[in-house]
Amino acid sequence: MLAPDGNRSSLSDVCISAFQAVCGTLIYMQLLSIEGDYGLRAIIYLSTQPREKITFVSEIAKDQLIPVNFLFKILRKLVRKGMVKSYRGPHGGYALAKEPSEITFLEVIEAIDGPLVLNRCLGSVPNCTLEPNCKMMGAWKRIQLHMKTELGQVTIADLVSPVAPKQTAAS
Repeated sequence: MLAPDGNRSSLSDVCISAFQAVCGTLIYMQLLSIEGDYGLRAIIYLSTQPREKITFVSEIAKDQLIPVNFLFKILRKLVRKGMVKSYRGPHGGYALAKEPSEITFLEVIEAIDGPLVLNRCLGSVPNCTLEPNCKMMGAWKRIQLHMKTELGQVTIADLVSPVAPKQTAAS
């Protein structure tokens, strides 16, 4: 297939160009899934609430502009990984299960999306046939290590200051 400039192009190149022409939108690669982004936003929101407060999912969804049903799915994953506690019943909701200083970006992202890999050869392809001659493998490994190290050092506490418990008139 020939591109407008006369060079050969792949079908995917043609599809992307057609999409851009119709939608007027740039296509970009996204390393963090929308689910991972929402998970981080939900955790950050919960970390801004008083520790004893049980927060309704609808409150988080409204504040963070996350679809409620999607947020339920995300919160279930965070509960399974021990970052969030869920409370059942008419006054049920969610609260952090750990201190914000004990929760890293990497933990949240991997709780939602699974192991973070920059390139498939670093994760899901156990015996890549190109590995013996691959000129990129060393670079991918270094970049991935750096990315995971950085994400593992950023805690939720780094982003928010905890809210002190409300003082009553008697205290």
